[in-house]
Amino acid sequence: MSAWMGGSVTATTSLHIPAALLAEAEAAASGVIAPLERAVFDAAPDGIAVVDETATLVRVNPALVRMAGYPDAAALVGQPLDVLLPSAARGAHAAWVRRFFAHPQPRPMGRVRDLALRRADGSELPVDIALGLCVCDGRPCAVAFVRDVTESRALIERLQHLAAHDPLTGLANRAQLRSQACLAAAAARRHGHTAALLLLDLDDFKGINDTHGHPVGDRVLQVVAERLREAVRTDDVVARLGGDEFAVLLPYVESPVDALRVADKLLIALGRPVRVEGLELAIGASVGVACCPQDAQDADALLRAADLALYAAKGGGRQQPARYAPALAQAMDERARLAERLRQALRHGGLALHYQPQVDVRTGAVVGVEALLRWTDAELGAVPPARFIPVAEASGLILPLGDWVLHEACRQARAWADQGLRLRVAVNLSPAQFRQPGLVAQVRELLRAHGVAPDALELEITESPLKYS
Repeated sequence: MSAWMGGSVTATTSLHIPAALLAEAEAAASGVIAPLERAVFDAAPDGIAVVDETATLVRVNPALVRMAGYPDAAALVGQPLDVLLPSAARGAHAAWVRRFFAHPQPRPMGRVRDLALRRADGSELPVDIALGLCVCDGRPCAVAFVRDVTESRALIERLQHLAAHDPLTGLANRAQLRSQACLAAAAARRHGHTAALLLLDLDDFKGINDTHGHPVGDRVLQVVAERLREAVRTDDVVARLGGDEFAVLLPYVESPVDALRVADKLLIALGRPVRVEGLELAIGASVGVACCPQDAQDADALLRAADLALYAAKGGGRQQPARYAPALAQAMDERARLAERLRQALRHGGLALHYQPQVDVRTGAVVGVEALLRWTDAELGAVPPARFIPVAEASGLILPLGDWVLHEACRQARAWADQGLRLRVAVNLSPAQFRQPGLVAQVRELLRAHGVAPDALELEITESPLKYS
């Protein structure tokens, strides 16, 4: 707890004490107050206390009396300043008073933190204090201007809380999680124990939002937050990173096996149906687990490792945790390389459609073809669809890739028509393409632009990326 008259002034960028108020305080201390000065002294919204060299209260104004919870000024005048100081500040305050009078220097508000005024009932009120000087009866006195900062401090604390927490769930946000992960990783390295980070992603949460609306989705997220908090210890950190992604930081576990046990516990908690507004909704999650120092040495590496583990959990059938392994980083590097090379192929070439004949079994006649996407890369060679289609879906390239296939299929259908061959071309659409609101208009425009009859193009929707092969 800071002392009222403690602290040194190195700059004066905060609120200064008006000279008129100092004059009024000096007049009040001398006991000779003109009517106007008395009116200003009594009406000042901030508390004013005049203190002599012995740290005795010489004069106080009504605002300070009310602030301190005393019946009148007589209850304070003549008392030592200590009656207004918190217990923790009293011992050192006498030295601060002597130092102030030995080297008097005005102090604006906002220069000393954690100041408090002790009220008559023993409670403490957060305040800010400016100091000035005056002379009364030929001797110097200090003037303390005391401001109640309860509301402003509460606002600051509220803003600090909002800066570190998710407004919907009240959980820590990404910035706060990273800050706590830095501390946990440093402690794990220093003391030789294990810290763990669990990243969770809800299964098909978008379907809940799309089907039942965002208010229901928000309530589901709040229920998830409550269940996660209930499933872990009070020292563990539960965070919402955004959307339907959550995290649990375990600052201390005995081993990575214990972290996996916690992950199993979380999956069980989230596996129970959620009842919202008369609905019973099934939710589930995927969980990726990474540990420090086994998998990562710092917070950023720990977050990356947990994210890789989460990606593996999603691909492994969900509803089971996945632990980070170095092979996951190698696989991610390969996916990143594939995605970049695929972007180059879309821009500069390397993609091709092969056509598989479709035969009428009754007549043996070729009635159509199925377009099969192929990719040959200068560095990677022939890349099978089963390898590059999942990467395209994960990286967002599946839409431009699908557009390329439609364009190329329509171009080829037109070329065959010009040669007198009327063949129906079947094209596989990805689920992402099928969900595009402008798909029908896009296909209609392609048919028009290439001069292809509508019955010459067949669209097939499939969930399996292997159908591209």
